[in-house]
Amino acid sequence: MNSIKNVSTQMTVRHLKEPFRTSLRTVTHFDLIEFVIETADGLVAKGEAVETPAITGDTKERILRDLNGAIKDLLEGSSFASTLELTTALSQLPAVASAKAAADIALYNLQAAMEDRSLRSLLGCNEVSLSTDVTVPVADLAEIPQLIEKRIAEGFRSFKVKLAMESIDLSIEKLKLIRALVGDSSVIRIDPNQAWSLTHTLAFLERVESAGIVIEYLEQPTPAGQKAALAQIRRKSGIRIMADESCFTLLDLEELIDLEAVDLLNVKLLKSGGITPALEMVRVARQAGVEVLVGSMMEGDGGVYAAAALAGAIAPHHVHDLDASWWATDSRIDYSEGEIALSWIN
Repeated sequence: MNSIKNVSTQMTVRHLKEPFRTSLRTVTHFDLIEFVIETADGLVAKGEAVETPAITGDTKERILRDLNGAIKDLLEGSSFASTLELTTALSQLPAVASAKAAADIALYNLQAAMEDRSLRSLLGCNEVSLSTDVTVPVADLAEIPQLIEKRIAEGFRSFKVKLAMESIDLSIEKLKLIRALVGDSSVIRIDPNQAWSLTHTLAFLERVESAGIVIEYLEQPTPAGQKAALAQIRRKSGIRIMADESCFTLLDLEELIDLEAVDLLNVKLLKSGGITPALEMVRVARQAGVEVLVGSMMEGDGGVYAAAALAGAIAPHHVHDLDASWWATDSRIDYSEGEIALSWIN
């Protein structure tokens, strides 16, 4: 048996090399919260969280309160044969999802260290790199060529285009320009981040199809609480629909499945509360025929790599949404030719 001697938190600031703009928020820098576990025999493992009040509702104050309160009370002094014994108890705490995710990831990293293996190995990921898209932020039409050319120059071939509430004519003009710039062999994904109404979404999709613009999927066009709207959109369009902000928990997923509302699910560790609940959501989604891709918030390298390890374990040949560290000025993660390297997961 081993035991946890101490848990602690620390915070650093991460800066982005260009503004990350969506319909929900604009990010130029953010506070990265690191959660550190130390065992009685000297092992150290870490997890990370960031505040995303516009998305999860989790503020920095609430995350720190839970990490230094209920989660610390649960873990500090705990004895275990496997740290994964603690993840079930962690998932049941009345704490915000982002705080539970930081602790859950730290426990997985600790288990990997105890077994002298990598996190990716622990999760069953055998890949050395994974394909990822890159985000094209909300931008004026005149800004798009420079944004796209930069991403093409760095080897990306899949583009997640953020759109806000604007005229459909303008959105279509942007997509036509992007398609011309990236070429027919590249993938375009659309993400309005809940900015649209049901009526606007249906009109947009009709225009996309009539214009012959090929997109891989449309992600979360309508507000998170309007799950039935996603079902209506899916029934009336031939374009695949992905849930993101509408699906935080297993209960959310089961409701979406019952409504036959989505084709795809974007799993994020900070939304779900960590690797443990994410794996259960993957299992349930797949049983229902819902395809799962893995994404991340705008977060730290440790959080992105935990997401990448999960992605490599569950869907190694898919194109995931793992570009968050590409945006950072201090990233230790290598991106090359549209892929994220997994060598940092030691």
